[in-house]
Amino acid sequence: PQVWQVGSRSWRDLTGASVDLPNYPAAFLAPNGKIFVVGTTLSYYVSTTGAGAVTPVAPQNVSYRSSNSSAAMYDYGKVIYTGGGNNKDVQYSSVEMIDLTATNPVWTYAASMPQPRRLHNATLLPDGTVLVTGGSSTSGFNTNDGPKPAINWDPATDQWTIWATETRYRGYHSEALLLPDARVASIGGNFEASLQIFSPPYLFEPNRPEITSAPASVAYGAQFQVGTPHAADIGNVNLLRSGSVTHEKNVDQRICKLSFTTGANVLNVTAPSTGNICPPGHYLLFILNGSGVPSVAKFVQLVGTAAPDTTPPTDTTPPTVSIIAPTSGVTVSGTAVTVSATGAGVAGVQFKRDGANLGAEDTSSPYSISWDTTTATNGSHTLTAVARDAAANTATSAGVSVTVNNTAPSPQPITVPLTCRGRVANIWVSNNTIFGGPDSG
Repeated sequence: PQVWQVGSRSWRDLTGASVDLPNYPAAFLAPNGKIFVVGTTLSYYVSTTGAGAVTPVAPQNVSYRSSNSSAAMYDYGKVIYTGGGNNKDVQYSSVEMIDLTATNPVWTYAASMPQPRRLHNATLLPDGTVLVTGGSSTSGFNTNDGPKPAINWDPATDQWTIWATETRYRGYHSEALLLPDARVASIGGNFEASLQIFSPPYLFEPNRPEITSAPASVAYGAQFQVGTPHAADIGNVNLLRSGSVTHEKNVDQRICKLSFTTGANVLNVTAPSTGNICPPGHYLLFILNGSGVPSVAKFVQLVGTAAPDTTPPTDTTPPTVSIIAPTSGVTVSGTAVTVSATGAGVAGVQFKRDGANLGAEDTSSPYSISWDTTTATNGSHTLTAVARDAAANTATSAGVSVTVNNTAPSPQPITVPLTCRGRVANIWVSNNTIFGGPDSG
């Protein structure tokens, strides 16, 4: 690797940071100031200090997504890595994500895409969701298997939504780029000299906010004002890195969610405190109303020397969790009933019965526990799962109502015919009681 030195206008070799990487690897400036790079099977931090250094971070769950996948930093320090394929005959629908703000980052699965995709484009939208367009879903390196629907991933719900379908196949050498008006340009591909514009559903909502003024540049940590007649309706102010696209990749695409207060026809906004949150350069500044409808963006340049790193912004986004077994309404019994849950952004799950802990927290996926139902009274009980993320945010699943029934079946009477003093008598046992009487004959 090399580092461009602005002062001397020259390149500096990082002789201590050699590592084999796939073509066009996913790479992002991480919160710790190092470069996070996704390799073929393993992810790395690359330090640019001195001669440089390479430190392993975590292995991917799926190897060899390589240069056929697409990635984005969808929140502070959080990267999503979509699809891809390990050779010309394999395409993945699986999706992975990693939280670089965690003490020990690990790749975890997100919800899979509705269909396999390789050679596709992932584009971060102003509302923090991720749009996937184009790609191939069949064997062969760049097989034209027809146009694909646009699909959208929401990190708040870890769910994909299928949107409109393009009229062209877009695979190898295609690009997708977020435009200032919050639409997305879907461009080119091998032997495909065309461009289509995609309008996400938020553009069909009413009451689109408007930016009337914004500074051309701001310094790190500075407060600045954004003029808008819709100040009272604004729910988010977001910076999105201006696009730098090649080979189905948008290099270092990220979102920076800014804090702000509301005034009369104005938003008082605080710029990021450090370049490790938002590297210097040009960004698209969007304001969004409470329904997630974005404005047309203004270009804003982050300038000046990045402030020293301080405590990173607090992660207040809770994980998601739901119980998948047992299902609500079933009757359970015995000493080993499996209770399991799934979710997104989860570091650990504590299962509960009627609000009381069931065993210890499970910190490894898949999250489950074996429940001895004989420790519970017969009747109705409610199971919940409390998920914890790396920042100690928690979320509780919807309750699942089950009925415990460990009642033993009633014993059946035993009838034994006996002859007593020349007559036949009946003796039977029921509930540990002996009964007797003469035979009717």
